Amino acid sequence: MLYNLYRISDNNYDWCCYTIDVSRNKAKLAVAKEFDIDYIDMRCKTLAKNVNCDRPILVYDEDCDGYDIVRSFGYEYKYE
Repeated sequence: MLYNLYRISDNNYDWCCYTIDVSRNKAKLAVAKEFDIDYIDMRCKTLAKNVNCDRPILVYDEDCDGYDIVRSFGYEYKYE
């Protein structure tokens, strides 16, 4: 199955989380559940379509499974 790569953030854009999922709604829901944030406060941007992956993945730091996929599209976590 083909998935999409999304960047999810809160409505203040203070942080972001990458997700690989079949739709932006499912991606937002996964992040909202994981971090106990209201779904309505989530912002979502599609970064890449047709990502070859075998399951949905939530990538919230550099040690998560799927971070290599995020990096292969030129995105990464940067810390200040």
